[in-house]
Amino acid sequence: MKKYSIIVLSFLVALRIQAQDMLAGLARPGAKGIFVLTGDAISDSKGPVTAYKIERKAGNDKDFTVVATLQAVTTIDDFKKRAAAADNMVPFQHDLSLLNLDSIWIKGKAAGSLAKLPTVGHSTPVLAGFNMLWLDEKVQSGKSYQYRVTAVGGTYAALSTPVSFNRLPVATPLYQQAVFNKPQRHMQLYWGTAFKDHPDFIETWRREDNGAYTKVPAIVGLRAGKDSAQYLIKDTSAKAGRLYRYFIKAYDVYGNAAPISDTITIASLDMMQMPMPQQVKAISDSAARAISISWQLQETQVIKMLRLYRSTNSVKGFEPIAEFAATDTAFLDQQVQPATAYFYYFEVEYKTQYKPKRSTSFAGSFIDALPPSLPRNIIATGNKQGVELTWDYQGSSTTGFWLYRAERGKPLQLITTMIPALDTVQRYTWTDTDSLLRGDRFYQYALKSFSTSHIESPFSDTVMARPLKNIPVPKPPMRVTAYAEDGRIYVDWDAVSYDETVSGYKLLRSKKAAGASNFTTDTILRNTNGFVDTLVKPNETYRYSVITQSVLGVQSVPATWASVNVKGEKPAAPASLTANLAQTGVQLNWEVPAENASLQYNIYRYERGKEPVKAGTVAGDTDQFTDKTATKGKQYFYFIRSISPDKTESDKSNEASIRY
Repeated sequence: MKKYSIIVLSFLVALRIQAQDMLAGLARPGAKGIFVLTGDAISDSKGPVTAYKIERKAGNDKDFTVVATLQAVTTIDDFKKRAAAADNMVPFQHDLSLLNLDSIWIKGKAAGSLAKLPTVGHSTPVLAGFNMLWLDEKVQSGKSYQYRVTAVGGTYAALSTPVSFNRLPVATPLYQQAVFNKPQRHMQLYWGTAFKDHPDFIETWRREDNGAYTKVPAIVGLRAGKDSAQYLIKDTSAKAGRLYRYFIKAYDVYGNAAPISDTITIASLDMMQMPMPQQVKAISDSAARAISISWQLQETQVIKMLRLYRSTNSVKGFEPIAEFAATDTAFLDQQVQPATAYFYYFEVEYKTQYKPKRSTSFAGSFIDALPPSLPRNIIATGNKQGVELTWDYQGSSTTGFWLYRAERGKPLQLITTMIPALDTVQRYTWTDTDSLLRGDRFYQYALKSFSTSHIESPFSDTVMARPLKNIPVPKPPMRVTAYAEDGRIYVDWDAVSYDETVSGYKLLRSKKAAGASNFTTDTILRNTNGFVDTLVKPNETYRYSVITQSVLGVQSVPATWASVNVKGEKPAAPASLTANLAQTGVQLNWEVPAENASLQYNIYRYERGKEPVKAGTVAGDTDQFTDKTATKGKQYFYFIRSISPDKTESDKSNEASIRY
């Protein structure tokens, strides 16, 4: 690290230049003109080199013109006077106190060469003191020039490459950090640039409080790396516990200026002087649903920023959650869960310290006294597993939900453990699969939210559903009867009224037409326990059964079948039956009914005390019959019945008696 502020000219390091060498560094543009340098040998009035002649040509000129002759310096007073005049060449002042001009004069004159001097011997004041550096101020901006330097009394001559009078780029140093060195009582400011185009001279300007900016006689050191340069500025006039504002002006060795740096505000504090937040409080704020943190801070003018860290662990896991200006004194931490312990600490950044300071930890928790919000849009749906419930919930700080159930007319009872609430879920689903659920009952459900502060909400809206499991099957009627009368069949059965889930009945009617071999079955829905079947036909057989239907969507097995046969309407009976003896037997005569064409007649005979037997059948257009099977000497009684086409018999005719 260099300990002086005057920087070496890089192109004058031990030059060994042959005649008419073209050198890129022989002439360089500066702030006030173009600098032209001589060779390595220090001129002397006794020879061999007594002076340097400088020639110039501009643009496309063919010939060089002598513009200056730099005579040898003969006295130390003249050497010092010329060294001090180097400040006129650049827009800044050199600190000659850092140079031992007496020693440099003696060594330089004795050696006769710059190569024998230490590095400081190549600085601008030393070169100007030996009259080996010349500033051409009669140049125009943007115009190209070429220079030739010739040693008077020697063989040395050098030619510069063409050079334009344009400002060279100079990198602006960027602020890195500051430290107040309390033992040595000075402020250390660190600035850095890229190594390319880095400045060689830095002026430090400072202001205290609201005063004016003044240039500070600071010590500047340079540490050069491969790609970067770092400057250490020591402000030895800075006092402890003060607030300062700084900016710097940077130049290269030719006086080319970099843009003025940003202004920085820093305080001259050591670690023991750094103020920290005091009277820190962390209180639960139920209305804001947060932990309210407050603090007091002294000497805010030296603080750059506060940062608040938080964790749920007192030792690890701290993350930054907020940043504050030095004048802030309160913060609401609303990203917290109720009934949870949180640990905090402050980290303070100061305007002079690159390393922040951490406060001691403190703790707080939020207890929410308000009940959580209610579940909304609750729907209960019965299925084969039980009852599925869905609901919406968008509340925060909620641990979960309690589910309550009741049979109709009974109080609600808690039926679940905690159903967890999830931050990523807004629609919840839960199924009640209790094995005791019955499909013939309706159940009521309601929910309660449970907050992380252990506060329960009121009951939500109540919903009702019936599960589609364990559904009881109704019983069929115990008795089914059917009888025919007047061309109708009357069917009735025992009502299953003891089962409150019964909604009605299915009447199964099967019929078997005359000559048919199978029954055909119809279904008739009934909500009473009786039915009159008017759609029957004579001489056909019908049978009936009943199935009980439930409101639960199930039905019983069929009841025992009841059968009935429908007879046709009785035809008119024959009239005026008479019995007479004939040669071949007993002759019967009668009067036929009006519809005799479609009838037949069955003739019945019996003996006293015996059952009647059929003695014969004749066509309907006949009005007589001869019983040829009669036995001599027996008393017989006769009657006749008409027979309709459907085989229905009429009532008996009058009886006729005869002894044969």
